[in-house]
Amino acid sequence: MRIRLALGLAGLLGAAGMIVGTAAPADAGTLPATAVHHTAKGIATPPPDTPGIALGSAVPAKPHAARPNLVRPLTSFSVSLAESARTLWPQQDVTLTATANMDVGPTPYYIRIYGSTFGGYPTPPGSPGYVATCGSGTTCTVSLTEPIATQQTYFAYVSDSSSNFPPGSIQATSAPADVQWLPSSVTLAASPTTVAVGGTSTLTATASMDVGPTPFYIEIYDTTTGSFIVDCGSGTSCSTSVSQSAASTHSYAAYISTFGEGFPPPNVQATSATGYVTWSNTGWQVTLSGPTLVSSYATYTATANMDVGPTPYDIYIIDEDNGSELAVCAGGTTCSTTFSPLSGGSTLVAYVATAAQSLQLPLVQASSNTITCFQRPIP
Repeated sequence: MRIRLALGLAGLLGAAGMIVGTAAPADAGTLPATAVHHTAKGIATPPPDTPGIALGSAVPAKPHAARPNLVRPLTSFSVSLAESARTLWPQQDVTLTATANMDVGPTPYYIRIYGSTFGGYPTPPGSPGYVATCGSGTTCTVSLTEPIATQQTYFAYVSDSSSNFPPGSIQATSAPADVQWLPSSVTLAASPTTVAVGGTSTLTATASMDVGPTPFYIEIYDTTTGSFIVDCGSGTSCSTSVSQSAASTHSYAAYISTFGEGFPPPNVQATSATGYVTWSNTGWQVTLSGPTLVSSYATYTATANMDVGPTPYDIYIIDEDNGSELAVCAGGTTCSTTFSPLSGGSTLVAYVATAAQSLQLPLVQASSNTITCFQRPIP
């Protein structure tokens, strides 16, 4: 009877390093992936801002500043705010145009555009900020963008130049203009996850939207070696084939990002869970089953194609996010664990691997599909 050694701190760190897929020198056994030719995307140039506009909290000089007394209008001000788009992708520009019913130049007032962030970049949720201020004319136009997914609400004012909020001497306020820079997600699946040395596995990345109209690409990387494999500039799916000429296990990840062959790619919008492919001639196979939506706890089961009892191998179930071992079984063909995923999602993977105090990729004989599971919201 084999005795399973307890996994200590070194083992946890080893497993975590395995899950993260720390970049290492390129594997000499790597065979070329299916070639996909990169096609550059153009980025539209936004229209120019209003001449003389001041951005952020800065305030432009009044054209009639030398006059001792600016004219206060006899009629009431009104102001509207229009946005060029309500939904767009990160790094795409929206143009905001505030329009007053009178020229603010001869008056003590300014057209001011103000934004409130409800999530994401650049300010904490609920934090306000001035976007732009114009000191003359009837319109104030500014183009802006966000680098990641977020939602913003903008207002226009005719008011004084004070930096606090709300500004002083408000003469008019527009209706709100809501703009959302859309979020995205991407998953990665490998098929098969265990293959004979020299065999081929297909990696398929699936995005939550068509990346064609966006500034972004679906990119797939070998995270074991830190190597770029392929990119796709349109559609929701991106596939490629990978192979190894020596026994090994490699980790892979997909990204939605702007194009780049360095690791990690630039301007990442979404990252998939890590997927694994094992090249082995030992004949082992393992699969992982369990629900993706969980109300509290659920059972996840790894099933091997042979009994590990008479062999030097164990069945492992790993929490990919922190590298912790959820279950290790030294006998039988199945291994189960009861697990409660995080509300933001947890990813599990199973292995058949040499029984050891510290689980490392070179010890893996077979790797499973991954399962990303979520805590179901309480109605």
